[in-house]
Amino acid sequence: ASEWFEQNGLAAEAVNHALTAQNYGRAADLVARYWYNTMTDGEIETVWSWLNALPEDAVRNSAPLSVAYCWMLWLRGQIGAIEAHLVDAERALGELDVSNGFDKDHAAYNEAYAGAYAHLPAELAALRSFVARYNNEFETASALVERALSLLPENMPPQANAQLRTM
Repeated sequence: ASEWFEQNGLAAEAVNHALTAQNYGRAADLVARYWYNTMTDGEIETVWSWLNALPEDAVRNSAPLSVAYCWMLWLRGQIGAIEAHLVDAERALGELDVSNGFDKDHAAYNEAYAGAYAHLPAELAALRSFVARYNNEFETASALVERALSLLPENMPPQANAQLRTM
C-alpha cells in the first residue's frame, strides 16, 4: 500500500502505511524524501509525528532525518534542544561520506552527494547559527550565517535556496 500511495503522489499516506507496517527502513527513506515539502505545505505536526514514530536510532543515524528533526525543533520553538541533534547530523553526514566509498574527487561521489546531501552542510551551519543566536553568541552566529551562505550549492532548487537564505 505504501508503494502504491507513493507512486500516486500521496506521500503522507505512503509514510503512514510504512509506519503502520513497521517497515521503518522504508518509512525513514520516505520521511527523508518528503518531510521538506510536507513542512512547506504547513504540515509541521505531520512531519513531527513521522519523526517521532521512527525508531530513535533511525533518526540519529541519518543526516537528512537529524537535520529534519532540528528544523522541527526550531519551528516548535525548542531551540535549546537542537544541539544534540546537530551533533548526530554532523556525525551521520561524516559517516555517509566514508560509507559511500567514493573518493571526494570522484565524479560518482560528486553526483550522488550533490543530488541528495550537498545542501546539508549549509543547513547545519544555519541551524548552528540559530543555536548561537539563542545563546546570545552573536559574533559566532554571524560567522555561521556567512558560512551557511558560502556552503549553499549552486544547483539547489530556487525555492529551497531562497528559503534557506531568508532564514
